[in-house]
Amino acid sequence: MKTSWSRTGAALTAAVLGCALAGCSSSGPDWRFQGLKLEKVDESLQAIDAAWKSSVTSGQVKANLPDTARCYYQVVQDKDVTEETLCGPVRFMGDAATSWQSHPLTVTATDAEVGYLALDLGKSGKASFTPGATANPNAQPTRPDGAKADLAVKLDEPPAPAAALGETIPLGAVGTDAIGAEPDPDTTATGKATITTPDRTHTISATVTRSRIGGPADRRTPPAGGSFVAVTTSSTSSGVWSTTKEKPAQMVISTGGKQYPVAPSSSEQDLTGGFAVAVPTDGADAKVGITYDGLTQWVDARTNKRTGTAAAGYYDGIAKETSGSCPEVTSGDSNTKGWVRTFSCTVRLERSAYLPAPETEGTRKTVGWPKDGTVYVTATYDPRYEASWATGEFYTTSSYSSTLALDKPILTVAGKTYTPIETRTSQGENYSASDVTSIFQVPAGQADMTLAGTARHESTRSSTTGKGAPATGTATYPVKTKITFDPTS
Repeated sequence: MKTSWSRTGAALTAAVLGCALAGCSSSGPDWRFQGLKLEKVDESLQAIDAAWKSSVTSGQVKANLPDTARCYYQVVQDKDVTEETLCGPVRFMGDAATSWQSHPLTVTATDAEVGYLALDLGKSGKASFTPGATANPNAQPTRPDGAKADLAVKLDEPPAPAAALGETIPLGAVGTDAIGAEPDPDTTATGKATITTPDRTHTISATVTRSRIGGPADRRTPPAGGSFVAVTTSSTSSGVWSTTKEKPAQMVISTGGKQYPVAPSSSEQDLTGGFAVAVPTDGADAKVGITYDGLTQWVDARTNKRTGTAAAGYYDGIAKETSGSCPEVTSGDSNTKGWVRTFSCTVRLERSAYLPAPETEGTRKTVGWPKDGTVYVTATYDPRYEASWATGEFYTTSSYSSTLALDKPILTVAGKTYTPIETRTSQGENYSASDVTSIFQVPAGQADMTLAGTARHESTRSSTTGKGAPATGTATYPVKTKITFDPTS
């Protein structure tokens, strides 16, 4: 089997490694390879040792290579040498454990009975040792002097530099799986948390560790007395791209009363990737925050649970929208002189954990986040009102156009009344009624709400088919509509 290994630096180019001198006398154990008797197996193995150690030390990745590390033939029943040598032990920077390597062997036969072992260099003429090799279960890794390989030996990872305070170390696609070359009792990592912003939903998996962090090229130990807060994040878009571009989310780590900004590993919009931040504390109070438009939502880095009541409307399990209606009220008779009126209404409530800037400037003043633990509720009052004047003669009436108003609107939630932050009226053309919109700020987590106020309609005569019809008229109706939001699950 011929393989290549990216960890080697300058590839070896020895044409033949082993005894190639004619007339070598037989020495060492009586071993055979593919049926051929072997000569000078000790000298051949020493050459293989040198080739392997050179490949390790000349590579770009730092390695712990003890003086006792060497290569072994894998021998079956103290006689037959298998087709691969086994070399080790070695521990590379970034590896989770001690490893061994292998390389195919070849034999050069001088006659029908004698052969010399060498590395199989293949067509490229280069020796490339295979990392992560395992011993042949049917063979014993042995040297000609009888030394056996200790496959149970464990080596320490090579020394790594300490991270600077606040340094961000990318963890790549493996995320927090890259933490800890060996089990660390101080490492904590349980579950995931979800943070919702107006534009995206962020999934966060955080942990605090005093283990090493990073890959072979950027391996770091924690600062003296400190630790790493490691985070893996992913996000999905809600489609509000205009808002995202104007107010990109940012991530921050908090511990010991200080905050450490984190640059996203991919883009400012999606905050996707894995990274670790070096902090000067043990991380007992460490939190991961996502800031959007001035508000930071926090996740406990040791429990992966949200903390605080910021943006509570995203997480209280209550539906975003619901509606109700006013009962229809009629008065007058077309056969009796006087006003003939019909009134009813629809009330729509919409809960918002955040209000972005309106698409049309000036249509709404309230923007941004509500206070912690609260939500915005936008109440839209949509009346249906008709007014006419009957003369008392059969089907003889005058028609009217009407304006609308909802005087003194209040929203009752959990027994407490709230007045609107702002109210605006949208009047239809030719005085036709449209709707009244009021925005309230109320506690999150409440499903039952009642909108109340006084509906007032001012009518102006638009046509006359009979005598005595007044030019204007006013009608008022009490509005009190109780509405309940459905749960989201």
